[in-house]
Amino acid sequence: MDQFASYQQFFSPEEAEPIIAVLKENGIPYTFNKTRGILDAVIIGVNPNDQYDLRIPQHEFRRVSELLIANTKVNLDELEKDYYLFSFTCEELENIIANPDEWSAHDYVVAVELLKRKGESLPKEKLEELRESRFEVLAKSQKKFPGFGLAIAYLLPLWSGLRMWTPNPLAFSDSNKFFISLIGLIGEYVTLYGGIVGAFIGLSVWKFQKTLPNGSRVYHFVEPDRQHGRIIFWIGIGAIISLATALIYTTATGNPAYELIFG
Repeated sequence: MDQFASYQQFFSPEEAEPIIAVLKENGIPYTFNKTRGILDAVIIGVNPNDQYDLRIPQHEFRRVSELLIANTKVNLDELEKDYYLFSFTCEELENIIANPDEWSAHDYVVAVELLKRKGESLPKEKLEELRESRFEVLAKSQKKFPGFGLAIAYLLPLWSGLRMWTPNPLAFSDSNKFFISLIGLIGEYVTLYGGIVGAFIGLSVWKFQKTLPNGSRVYHFVEPDRQHGRIIFWIGIGAIISLATALIYTTATGNPAYELIFG
């Protein structure tokens, strides 16, 4: 079964109609769904944050992009005199062609036609070479996960996995009841959910992928951070097992689990 991925997002169904028409004409399967906005449409009538997600099979990404460009016909003389690309330099127009994923098919074709008018026509082979170079750049442009975030992701499951097996570390006087209650409440939530949250963060950093304009998928984060994500994921799984074991023991015996270790 073909794996669908998000090809483009729109703010209204009308924006997507030209692309959907090309998909239908060429028998390319797709899904087009509304994604939930932040504001409640009931309050203001229309939700400006609604978006529509167009998804197509990953292996069709390149073909669809080529079809959109081929189906885009531009007559420079029919464009508005103040059309913004008219003020672009040759270098800026070449930048559009070198980064087609950042521009619409219409702007891409206009840039090609403007370069032709300026006497800098690019052969088809050169255009294809520029696209391939862009794909290579995007494939290598992986992100670093914030170091502080990794530190938190390590601490959450470690606390969760060890807390039930150690005596309560808080031992303050009666004058600190509010502080004790606050820290204790936070600690309980971390104990219960730290393993799950840590495993989720770890798995995301380890396995999350992004889809390139040509449909291929690459890992989103750099390799060293992915290795941290793998370690955090397994620590999280261990924490979940450790917490479950401690809870089962405590429920079955009525005694805190740390007594097995500290007596």
